[in-house]
Amino acid sequence: RMLRMWSARLSACVAGTFRVYGRAYEQAPIACSGLTMAIKAGICDTIAQKLADPMADLNTWRLTKFTLFCSGYAGAFQHFIFNVFYPQLFRGTGCRVAMRTALFDNVVHAPLVYLPAYYAFNNIFEGGSIVDGLREYYTDGFDVLKTCWSIWFPAQCVNFWLVPPNFRILFTAAVGSVWNVSLSSLAPMTHDDGAHTVD
Repeated sequence: RMLRMWSARLSACVAGTFRVYGRAYEQAPIACSGLTMAIKAGICDTIAQKLADPMADLNTWRLTKFTLFCSGYAGAFQHFIFNVFYPQLFRGTGCRVAMRTALFDNVVHAPLVYLPAYYAFNNIFEGGSIVDGLREYYTDGFDVLKTCWSIWFPAQCVNFWLVPPNFRILFTAAVGSVWNVSLSSLAPMTHDDGAHTVD
């Protein structure tokens, strides 16, 4: 009986949290998306750093850059991509539309826009240039892209098929916890001896 009571309270709490989030997203989608991704990215990069070297001090500069990128691009900009641009490009609903959208996201958006932007952002913040970032992506980015596809194609099929628009960024944040640890480990926003490196 006590277990049922606590289960009911937990369910009500979770449902209430989702309602609050959904209303916040409706009122300020860009700010809500950016904040969602900022919180998630900060937590994930901290975990990635500690997994890489538990005894090392936290690299706050890397953490700040990664959080800024995820907030601005993976949060605010992807709200526009997922909930404004894609619905115009792929009209309708259902599994087939979701699969086409996910395929486009993984084959066009990720390799041609998202990851180049990530590498360019990293290099600019380290005193380099967009060209340096694109060169680094051309040389080292395929391993990151393979990890991206293995996580995001199935995840985005679910996202564009079953998840309401107000919760797509939140779903992306949840699945992206795995992706961000992978990305910040495979291509961390770090800088050694003046060179921009992918560890």
